[in-house]
Amino acid sequence: TRVRSSAASDVYKRQQIDFSLKTFKQTDLIAKGKGVGGEVTSVVYALQTFAAVDRPYDETMAALLEYLLVRQRKDGARPIPAFGGRPPTMGSLFTNTGLALLALKKYSPPKDAAGAEDLQKRIDAAFAKGRDWLMENKPVATEDKVFQLQGLVVAGVDAKVVDAAREALLKEQLGDGSWAQLADMAGDAYATATVLVTLRRAGFDTDHKAYKRGVQYLLGTQKEDGAWIVQT
Repeated sequence: TRVRSSAASDVYKRQQIDFSLKTFKQTDLIAKGKGVGGEVTSVVYALQTFAAVDRPYDETMAALLEYLLVRQRKDGARPIPAFGGRPPTMGSLFTNTGLALLALKKYSPPKDAAGAEDLQKRIDAAFAKGRDWLMENKPVATEDKVFQLQGLVVAGVDAKVVDAAREALLKEQLGDGSWAQLADMAGDAYATATVLVTLRRAGFDTDHKAYKRGVQYLLGTQKEDGAWIVQT
């Protein structure tokens, strides 16, 4: 039933969060920008996961936030892991930088926490540098364009900038309704799904023909076991 399904889902989510928290138990080391396999990419995705279930600011969130602050490059981007260029999900400066903005915005320290004022100033400065990097650099792959747009939305930049980035994605929809990771590849579920999620976050209407075509592509390519096959 729906009630049982919801209860099972809640249990599963708690299990996943507990597992993730154990992964980041070395908070002292993490706060120094060390001790995380997958480096920045792992940290930004972990923070997205915690944010999705409204995990409150705590010692682990504080350490992961500090990790992002100390690992930011001078130009404002967040680096790709050493020897970790494995596109599409690990290999884009735009992914790391765009998702970092979401994390920095979500996990500000409580105002009554020790050193909160100085930490918030560091967060604000890092946020501005990341936003500026996204605006000043040109995305190439669909992955780049997706997370540039997500970051720009979170940063609250001028609507014209968001609209231009959104239109750039729309123009790349293929005839079958999908999006491809790269210009010389066929469309796939990963690129299509990430574009659709990003378009929604950018205020795109689900009744738009392009959005419906993307959804139909996903429905039509799902395997009987519920999975999608994606070439990387």
